[in-house]
Amino acid sequence: MDVLRRLDIYMKVALKVALDIVLSLQIFERFATSEWDLRILSGFLAADQLLGEPTRVACCDYPATHAPV
Repeated sequence: MDVLRRLDIYMKVALKVALDIVLSLQIFERFATSEWDLRILSGFLAADQLLGEPTRVACCDYPATHAPV
């Protein structure tokens, strides 16, 4: 039991150190401290994954000299 308690403390300290750096860790910390419902964490992780995927929307690049009419 002592090992689990120490591991929990180490994880919490490491999380606190990295909170200012990574947004996803800030979100996870809110979930881990029961501030947020699991559905919020799930929605955030799904949206974060979608942002990392390549887009499938076709687009075109206009020349730098193009001026909209």
